[in-house]
Amino acid sequence: MDIVFFVAALAAIPLWLVVAQPLLSMMLLTAIDVLGFAPTIRKSWSKPESETLSSYAINGARHALSVFALAEYNLLTVLFPIAWVFINMFFVVFLVWRKSSILLSTEV
Repeated sequence: MDIVFFVAALAAIPLWLVVAQPLLSMMLLTAIDVLGFAPTIRKSWSKPESETLSSYAINGARHALSVFALAEYNLLTVLFPIAWVFINMFFVVFLVWRKSSILLSTEV
């Protein structure tokens, strides 16, 4: 499965390089980054203890703060940081849920 995500991300890179529209380029760049994160989510399903919760929470906060530092607000400037705010928030909730469900299943 890691190879599938890797190939999908690689396939999007040539598109990103030849697209002449900035918004479409930003959408492709964001999609490439999200695809690159997918194997981390997949691995964390079986080994959630291998991920540090605080690093993803801090990363989400960092991206949220970067939105406030923007000089201009439009889809082009906010797409990438907002996407990573949501991805990191999702991943933090996912890790908390997964770690607690594993802990509860071992206690029974």
